[in-house]
Amino acid sequence: MELSEKIDNLYMAHIGRNNFYNEPAHARILDSYVSSTGVVPDPVRKKYVKTVVMAKIGNGHGISVMSEQYYDNMLIKFGDDEIKEFVCLLSDSEFSSRVCLNPCNQGFKNLADFFWDRTTNQISLQAIGFIQQATNQQLPNLGKDSRYQAILSSFS
Repeated sequence: MELSEKIDNLYMAHIGRNNFYNEPAHARILDSYVSSTGVVPDPVRKKYVKTVVMAKIGNGHGISVMSEQYYDNMLIKFGDDEIKEFVCLLSDSEFSSRVCLNPCNQGFKNLADFFWDRTTNQISLQAIGFIQQATNQQLPNLGKDSRYQAILSSFS
């Protein structure tokens, strides 16, 4: 699937050397592959959300400023399905280790605030409430919190 390849390319650019220089071209290409409705196929949704959110919150050294417009454009198009994946990211060990870093933790909380008004899904809203109330120190372990896990299990 071509979209999957574009997501992988951005992910590899983001975690690779010289990411601030290499990300913009891949971010622009991925953004161009996402329709105006923001709908991405189920098989790649989780990977798409993880990659875009990781790139948007940065890597502890900052963010690719030249890519931000593309990340913002994709994030604006997130619907309920993508926001569900967003709140589930804290259960992903690679992602949760990212929110140990400053300012990644604050960037993630800022996205939670951004998504608060963009969903009516009550489970997502409960999870976002937990994210908003967590301290930066609590955030990386929130995915292991039994109360948070109980909220996420309601999605099934």
